[in-house]
Amino acid sequence: VGRNWAGTISFSSASGTVAGLSNVGGLVGQSADSITDSNASGSVSGTEKVGGLVGYALGNADISNSHAIGAVTGGGSYVGGLVGYNSGQIISNSYASGVVTGLNYVGGLAGMSNNGSFDSSYATGNVMGSGDRIGGLIGGTAGGGVTVINSSATGDVTGSTMVGGLIGFLGFNSIIISNHASGAVNGQYDVGGLIGKNWKATITDSYASGDVNGFWYVGGLVGSNNYGTVDASYAIGSASGTINFVGGLVGYNLKSHIANSYASGAVLGGGDHVGGLAGASSINSVIENSYATGGVTGSSLSTGGLVGTNGGLISSSYWDT
Repeated sequence: VGRNWAGTISFSSASGTVAGLSNVGGLVGQSADSITDSNASGSVSGTEKVGGLVGYALGNADISNSHAIGAVTGGGSYVGGLVGYNSGQIISNSYASGVVTGLNYVGGLAGMSNNGSFDSSYATGNVMGSGDRIGGLIGGTAGGGVTVINSSATGDVTGSTMVGGLIGFLGFNSIIISNHASGAVNGQYDVGGLIGKNWKATITDSYASGDVNGFWYVGGLVGSNNYGTVDASYAIGSASGTINFVGGLVGYNLKSHIANSYASGAVLGGGDHVGGLAGASSINSVIENSYATGGVTGSSLSTGGLVGTNGGLISSSYWDT
């Protein structure tokens, strides 16, 4: 289906190769109504808004109990294993397993989500983006208010800026609860095992287990935590950064709150601000009831077992290898 404007699609499938420019999907190119119990298995390629099942979901196009297993390739932005561009829809009990490749906003399940929610869904394919906002589940969010619950990503993720094992960029008012990512994450700036860059969002009861490598703002869980909250979460993979701000849990904690969390992976930093839990924690930041147990290796004086450089409050927290 090229364009599904006002019709429900259920118990349907497609298996052929699909190629186009914009709004390209394995089952539907553009959908404004719901899709349930459906799937696509062919490879999909296009320029932008390219998805394994749906290229562009809008209106009432909630997706449930559906999947896509083909490889997805986009020459531009908004490329996802299941949905390229999700405009506020609900995606539940769905998955994607194909390899996903694109430029910006590239995700194992969805390239971009402007509001909307994800519940009990997952992606297993490797994700590769040459630009920014690259994630194992979602490349990036826009508009704020995205909710992700009980979801996961297991593929390796490679990108440039804002690269995360689960989500590359997590925006304003978004909420992440009970999620995990296990793939290796490689990027340059804002690179995290779960979230590359967190902007005024909340992360709760979530974890990352993959190794993380980058240049600047590198964290086992979150690369940079900006005016956000990390609670009851942890990272167990190693974090390695060649330049500055490298932490076992968070690379840079900017006017943010970390509570009831821990990191156990080894941390290696080639520059300043290297810490077992956080590379640096700024003024007006709080770290409480948290700890780190991994070895820490840095090349400057701003290297610490718990925090490399601190300007905020640290309470009831420790480092112990």
